[in-house]
Amino acid sequence: MSANLAESRMTRIKAEWKLAFDEMNARPSFQRILNSKIELKHYQSILRQAYYHARERPQVQAFATVFFRGHQRKHLRTFFRDALSEIGHDELALLDLKNLGVETSNIPFERPLPSTMALIAYGYYQVQHLNPVGYLGYLLHFDFMPAYGSRSYLEALQKSGIPREAMAFFHDSSGTEFNHNKFLEAYVDDLVKNESDLEAVIYAMRTTSRLYELMIAEAIEEVENPHPITIPRDELRQDPIIISASTLPPAKA
Repeated sequence: MSANLAESRMTRIKAEWKLAFDEMNARPSFQRILNSKIELKHYQSILRQAYYHARERPQVQAFATVFFRGHQRKHLRTFFRDALSEIGHDELALLDLKNLGVETSNIPFERPLPSTMALIAYGYYQVQHLNPVGYLGYLLHFDFMPAYGSRSYLEALQKSGIPREAMAFFHDSSGTEFNHNKFLEAYVDDLVKNESDLEAVIYAMRTTSRLYELMIAEAIEEVENPHPITIPRDELRQDPIIISASTLPPAKA
């Protein structure tokens, strides 16, 4: 792809993402965050869902390479390197929760909220059943968002009374995601070959933005209207740890 065409496509992608980003920030859940109207309990709920999503991201990205063909295979190394850099990011969310006095030992074995599951599942669906190149839109959303929004979010959280030592997860995002830009621009340059690919990337980017907002909104709502906590047997089947029901918080009647 010529340099001018690649730059033109990246410019269009950034413009489309900025529209989605502004729409996301205008929604009630993000307005509540940006206006410092959340409490510690809401932040804890957001961290739990962020943990579940971040835990899956390296595996989804690695899974995407199964569908690479021809010239796409040249990006296997960087795709895996990018996925590897995400491993352990989820643990920072648990560390933040621990620093807030939350008992976290059962969290890895509990189910995410429905909106979180939808966000996770969409990555797999885009890769396996739609255009796998569109998955770049999923990656681009989580790369652009920290670069453009982290300062505002972090400042708002501090004004809400969230201690800095409990913001490692979001501080880490603000630093590491920006460094992925060079990889993502190379992906767009080499993988987005036509208008169909470009439209798939833009659609995935906007869909991911909306699903992420829904995850945050449900995490905040969960504080007032909690779901019963359930343990997925598939997680327990792969792990020798046996969780005692007595350690789980009581489900709301």
